[in-house]
Order: sequence, then structure tokens, then C-alpha cells
Amino acid sequence: MISVILSEFAFGKSLAQALADVERLGPGLEVLPVPRSENRAEALNAAVEAAHGEILLFLPSFVDPLPGLVDEVLAGLAADPAAGIVYGDYTILVGPGNEARQPMLAHENDLSEWPGIGYVAGMRRDVFRAAGGYDPAYRFVEEYDLRLRITRQARLVRASVPLCRLDRTRVPLEDERVKQSLRHWFTPESSPKKGYAYLFSAAEEDREIERAFAAELRARGAYLEGEASPVACPHARSGPTVSVVIPVYDRVRYIGRAIGSVLAGDYRDFEILVVDGGSTDGTLDVADELARGGAPIRVLHNPARVVATALNVGLRAARGKYVAQLDSDDEFTPSTLRQCVAYLEAHPDCALAISYYDFIDDDGRAVEHLGVVRHLEYDRNVILRTNGAGAVRVWHRCVLERLGGFREEWFPDYAEDYDMILRLSERYEVGRVPDVLYRWRLHASNSEQLVSIEDRVRKKALARAHALERRADLVRSRLVTEGAARD
Repeated sequence: MISVILSEFAFGKSLAQALADVERLGPGLEVLPVPRSENRAEALNAAVEAAHGEILLFLPSFVDPLPGLVDEVLAGLAADPAAGIVYGDYTILVGPGNEARQPMLAHENDLSEWPGIGYVAGMRRDVFRAAGGYDPAYRFVEEYDLRLRITRQARLVRASVPLCRLDRTRVPLEDERVKQSLRHWFTPESSPKKGYAYLFSAAEEDREIERAFAAELRARGAYLEGEASPVACPHARSGPTVSVVIPVYDRVRYIGRAIGSVLAGDYRDFEILVVDGGSTDGTLDVADELARGGAPIRVLHNPARVVATALNVGLRAARGKYVAQLDSDDEFTPSTLRQCVAYLEAHPDCALAISYYDFIDDDGRAVEHLGVVRHLEYDRNVILRTNGAGAVRVWHRCVLERLGGFREEWFPDYAEDYDMILRLSERYEVGRVPDVLYRWRLHASNSEQLVSIEDRVRKKALARAHALERRADLVRSRLVTEGAARD
């Protein structure tokens, strides 16, 4: 038997309408309505205790279950004995004949909250019980917390077809109270910030996210504590002080602005390494003309035409004590290099300096509604649940070299710098320069936009999975060392 746990919400449909929709899924379903409660986790646990089915199907009242829902859940659980949760995509109905599919892409080793599982989840009752059910201590992130605890021991299975529909004609997504309710599931429509939504959570919600995340990281034996390693830089006498590495391919519209932002700065002890992937649109003509004009530019060639390789080509050619990254369509501010160098010189055991950043449009105008991204939540553990640590990034060259450079085989064209920050933060300190020193340009041909959503999620999840393994090894080694010292 399947027990459907149907939780009520104040929008979309009445509980009676939702019950009627569930009944149309077919016979043999036990339906347990869960009226709105001050403590949703507690109410859901009570419904599970009253249920008789060995398979649980959690469904909120405001979505429309699609006809194949039950069969997909059963097939997913049958196909994988290690399955903990069957989840799936959903569709969004925005008007007659206008329906779009929203992909859900979750991973067992992705402990961040935003690659969620959507509004509907099927699971075995024994898996739910083994995880301890919902934790009533959480009022905002009970779904996220349960997902973390289940995926510690079991797999996520994505259904092959959408499982439900969200009808925008009945669910007013413009209403802030509705968005807050949807944030139980961390779905894209719950925040206009999309991938940056974790930076804009309400304070109480953010505290719950941090608590659930830290608890899970500790439970997996991957929570890092203790002091970082000293940098011990051998390049103290290197010159110039900073090597600015700019990977580029066919960016004739922007490359002059990127280079110009470095040249216009108030710090002069630098070189610019333009690493080209075979541009054919005049990009190299711009770089060559600036070099002929006396700018300290070297043009290097990147036959692989992928970002990680370009960064490694630049790293091998760099002569500076520090390596600063600049994307070919972005810009530095006038004080970027001066402030970052001053920070690193004042903090010799800091391996990486990161600043605040903001967004500009195609013409260089500030995108005001996105504001300034500060990443103040960063620490060496929290980086595992955020999508990044910020920009600008100015690295100690020696640390990049010790870590073997950027991992081209795993992250050739996306998440290569995120993976590097994960690896670096396991051993070294990362510092924050409290000023906007980087300007990220938003436009239709951003390199990030050329990578599919599926591939982006997969690469970030892979980087986090590798990091969990490394960090668990580090924690085990530390415990062994501490034990030996006590003996």
C-alpha cells in the first residue's frame, strides 16, 4: 500500500480539492490529510505514524499530481534497492497551452540547499524511520534537513517524467508569503535570485540552514576544525608582483574593457597574460594593439580552448608572487590590485584574497537590483553548501602550484575555480577584502550560460563529492594523530 501524506497550504487549492485530485491517481491509495499546523514537521511525523503503507508519498496541497506519479515512484524504488527518495521534475502552467518543465537535479553528496528535489517525494517507510523522520526543531528547512539525513545512507532517484504541476494561475508566485512557503523546498520560483538565493535568506531561516548543514557535515565526519597551514611562499622576490590571467575566446566586444580596467588601476607592478583559445573575431588584434602601445601584456595560446587549461597555461607562464583571475568579459575596479596585494602582504598566511563584487550589464552599467555580493557566510566548511566564495580571486601562485593547478580532467569548462577553492580551503586560510573590487558582466553569451543547467549542477556536485572524501580523510588523520599524541 502507498500512503499519501497530503499537507495543506493556504493557497492554490482547498484541501478538499487536493483530496479529489489524489483520488484520481487510482485505487488502493491511503490518503492522510495534514491540516496546516504551527509545526509542520511535527504534523507530518504524526501522519506517518498513523499511516499503514510501506511506501510514503509526500504531496503538498497546492500542486496538481500528474497521472504517472504513482507508477514512477514505484518504478524508481523497484529499480534501485538503495533508493532513499524518488523525486522528479515538475511543470509550471502559466496560462492556457503554456506549460514549461522545471528540472530538478539533486545529488547525495551535494549538501547545499538549492539543488532540491521538488515538491513531491516518494520513499520507503523504513528509510524515513531510519533517518528519524522530520525534525520538529526546524520550522523553515525541515525538508532540506530530512533530505540530508536520508541521503547520508541512501540514494536519490530521479523520475523519468514530471511528477506534478504548479499552476501559476492559482498559485500567486508574486506574493511574498507564497514564496516563503515554497522555500520549504528551495525551488527556483521561491526566489528571484535563482542561484544566488542562499545569499538572501531571512536571518532565522539562514540560521536553520547553517545548523542543519553543519550537523550533517559532522555526521559524515567531514567537518574541518583546527588551524590552517602556513603559506611559506618561496616567490617573495618575484617580479612583477601580480600576474593577471585572462582566459579568452572570441571576446572582441569585451576584451579591451577587461584589459583596460587593469591598466586604469592605481597599481602598476603587474603583468597581463591573455590566454587565447584560438579566437577568430579580432580579439587578438585588440590585445596585440594594446601590447604595442606599451601595456605589459603577453599573449599565450591555449589549444584545448577550455577554461581550466587556459588558467594552467597562465599559471605556468606567470612570474608574479600572486595570480589574479579576470574573466575576459568582466572588469576590475581602479583599486583592485592595490587592495588585494596590500591585504595579502598584511596576512602572509592567507593563500587567497577574495573581494565583494557587483554586476554590470552589457554596457557596463550597474545592475542595481542584484546589489553587492559579499559572501560573508564563507568559512572553510560553509563553502561546501554555497555556489562559490566570491570574486575577485587573487591567489598565492605557490599554493596553486602545490595543489597541482586547476583540474582539467574533472572540470575543464565549469567549476574549475570552485573546485580549487574547496581544495585550497582544506589546507589554507582564505581572506576577505571588504570592498567591491570585481564587476561581473551579465550578458547573453556569458560562458556560464553556454553550459547546460544539468552540467552545471553535475559539476558542482562532483566537486563537493570529492571534497567530502578529502575532508573525511583529513578528519580521520587528525583524530589518529591526536590519539597517538595522547598515548
